[in-house]
Order: sequence, then structure tokens, then C-alpha cells
Amino acid sequence: MKKILIKGPAKRDELILAFPFFHALRTEFVDAEINLIVNDDLPDLCKFLNTKLNVKSYSFPLKKNSLWGIHHYSYNLLDVFNIDLFFDLEDSFKSAFMGITFRARERIGMVNGANRLWLTKKIKKAQGLKRIYDEYYLHLLEDYTGKKFDNLKICDIEIPPDPVLFPDESTPSSGNEASSVPATPIAFDEKQHFLISINESKNLPLWKSFFDCFISQKFIIVDNRSDTEKQNLLDIFKSSADNSEGKNSFKIITTTGPELLRVLIEESLSVITDEFWVANLASYLGKKAFVFINQNEQIPFIKYFRLSPVLVKLAQEVPVRVTTDLETKQISNIGEVVDFIHSELKI
Repeated sequence: MKKILIKGPAKRDELILAFPFFHALRTEFVDAEINLIVNDDLPDLCKFLNTKLNVKSYSFPLKKNSLWGIHHYSYNLLDVFNIDLFFDLEDSFKSAFMGITFRARERIGMVNGANRLWLTKKIKKAQGLKRIYDEYYLHLLEDYTGKKFDNLKICDIEIPPDPVLFPDESTPSSGNEASSVPATPIAFDEKQHFLISINESKNLPLWKSFFDCFISQKFIIVDNRSDTEKQNLLDIFKSSADNSEGKNSFKIITTTGPELLRVLIEESLSVITDEFWVANLASYLGKKAFVFINQNEQIPFIKYFRLSPVLVKLAQEVPVRVTTDLETKQISNIGEVVDFIHSELKI
């Protein structure tokens, strides 16, 4: 049985874009042991990978991100040893060195300056490919195996059992519940919600206009920002609820672990966000997503996801265009965006 180790990308956007790589890797190495090391701010994202892929993930503390620290980490990670294949998806000098410290027989990675010193299989970057393309990561496997995965389309639409969001008080606590349990209970009623994830504070007036276009709609907001930013958002919600003809309802969730976030996405009508990683994650989980992007923002390209987010392009905080896989439509106001969302979701 082959033992494979992957050093995951350093950013969460890139890690999600690498999901097709893991699906293709399991297809190619059906019986292999697959281990994944990610930086210690990313391990929760690994839990969204389809469990059938059987990828074991490990957290790498960034405080050890030196050659000596990497050596010390590798020496003490006793569950990972006798590695046959090492794939470096981070493309850095230090991440490639990790293959040496785990004594991997083959070390595969994209050439990026001095990292070539540690690689046994040095793969040139394909012209035009960027790290914000899912094709970038799959290119590594295609070059190594000599095979193409053009027909690969990934989507994890299996809904797992609901997590225990509020364990019975008589059940002993494991001490791990805090990361995935919200401050207040969530009651999913018959009326589905829109899941909103907002990161860009300067667009709050736009979001107020967006909410005001709905009547009697339920919104669940994921917000992990500062207290001041949260209060600004709360003021907008209160104003929108007061002004709404049918009283929109809002619930803010400030602490979400992967189990809860999966439920929030899968139970939603749709995911609406200004963060690409959230939109791409929703697409992976089989949910239609709409992502608001600024005019000069780099746009990730996803080729191997079965679904892709709808792009809502902004120019000076005004919507000017929506783009799907099938069409691009010019628009002039937020009301047209809401109409387009209703049309896409057939509601």
C-alpha cells in the first residue's frame, strides 16, 4: 500500500480550490494511505472533504515554520512515516523541504525558485495557470501520472447526520464543543433561509439595500468580525427589519465550526457572500452561491466543480453585471440582482 503525504496550500481559498486534486488522487490511488498537512489556521476546512476520500489531516503550527521547526515537527509526527509520494501544493522552499524531513521517496512539486533543491520530480508551471485556478493543483497530478482528468466534476451532496449542536447536559463534555456550538440555539423552521457571509465592511450600505428588497425573508448571518463591525451590521438588520413590509428576520451566528457551517449551508435556500472561499465551499456542498466582487478583484476559476458561483460584479459599490456559466447580464441596481437570484433559484 502506497503512503502519500501532501502539504496543502497556505490559504483557505487555495485549499478549497485544491479539493479536485484530492478527488483525483483517490481515484488514481484507490488503496493508498493519504495524509494531508495544513497550516494551523486551516484544519477545519479539511473536514469538508468527502469522508469517502479517507484523507487524514494534520495541523502544522506556523510558529514552527523554519527548517529546524519543520524537521522537529516531522520527527514528532509519529503517525506519518515511510512516505512513498510527497506532493507539495504550497510551492515554497520550506514546504518542499518537508518532503525531505519525512524521507519521502518521491517528492513532486511546481518549480518555484530554490524549492527545486528538495524535489525529485520538478514540474514546470503551465503557462497561464494561477494559484486561484483549481486546474493549477490538478496539473501537478496530471503531469506526474501522465493522465488527464478532464471529465472530473466534484460535488459532495451527501448530507451527513445533523451534528449535536446542543448536547444533553447529562452527557459528559469532551471539551471540543465550543468551536461548533453557537451562542444561541438555531431553530430551522419550514421557511428556508438565505445564508449570508459578509467580510467587506465598506459595502454595508449595499447590503442594506439588498435586504430591503426582500419581504418576510429569513436570513442567517455568519459574522466573525470585530464587535464594532458586528454592531454596524446589527444596525442595518434592525433598520431593514423595521422597514420591511413583511418584516424580514435575521439571526447572527458568531461562532461556527465545520459541522455547523455544513448544516447552515445545506439547509439554506442559497449562500450569498463577498468571500470566494465561502462561495466555492457552498458549490462543493451542492448549493447555489452568489458572490459579490469588486471591479478589480481577481476571480478564481473553477473547472472541476460541478457547480460554480454566480458572480455579481460591483463598480464603486453599484452592481453592474451578473455572470453565470451560461450568460452574462448587465444590470444597474441591487433590485435587479435580487430578481436574478429569485429567477436562478426559481422562487
